[in-house]
Amino acid sequence: MFLSRKLMMLSVMLCGTLGVLQAHAAYRFVAFNVWGDFFGNPVSERDERQLEILMSHAPDFIGLQEMTPNFWKSRLMKGLCADYGCIGEGMGPNEKHRDAANPVFYRLSKFELLEKGAKWFHPELDYSKGVVWAAVREKATGRKFVVFASHFWWQTHGVADDYLRLVNARLLHETVSAAAKKHDATIVGGGDLNAPVTSSALAELKKLGWEDAQEKSPDTDPRATWRDFP
Repeated sequence: MFLSRKLMMLSVMLCGTLGVLQAHAAYRFVAFNVWGDFFGNPVSERDERQLEILMSHAPDFIGLQEMTPNFWKSRLMKGLCADYGCIGEGMGPNEKHRDAANPVFYRLSKFELLEKGAKWFHPELDYSKGVVWAAVREKATGRKFVVFASHFWWQTHGVADDYLRLVNARLLHETVSAAAKKHDATIVGGGDLNAPVTSSALAELKKLGWEDAQEKSPDTDPRATWRDFP
């Protein structure tokens, strides 16, 4: 998890996990990898319960990963889009993958949309790896946020894979920082970075000014976020 003066990240390390970051008494962000439906794991067996879990945290912002086409048609998406602005439809990297695999959400009753965007890190290798973001303004206070959901390269075989995640970190920083500068906004977001705290990717974020939210938050859990898919 990373935090800076205007940069906040909640890192969900691998699939099927959920992380919650309450950055301020008034705001809450949830990151969640739904674990697609790539391995004979039907969406219909999980989407309704996933919606219940997400809504139980009453988040202002949500960032999801591995939202496959079947998830875009699921009860999870239908339920979320009733209360949240859903950013990612039609923002995929190509015609085959039209919708983003890592959509981001903001509470409609509390925020209004200013701008949205996406950056795909290396779609020729993996269409799902990138960042989706939305610039929003809080209706009551006028405070602006850039909220994002990201997913880094997943393989862990050696130097080449680590380098791809390093590039992902740099592209993430460039993308969300440019949006935040344009709107004079606070950045909050996170996702599945597929990287431990000792990785070059997270070291690069620290070098760029990001700080470890695990060290800054008054309420943390030291356990790893990884777990097997049941």
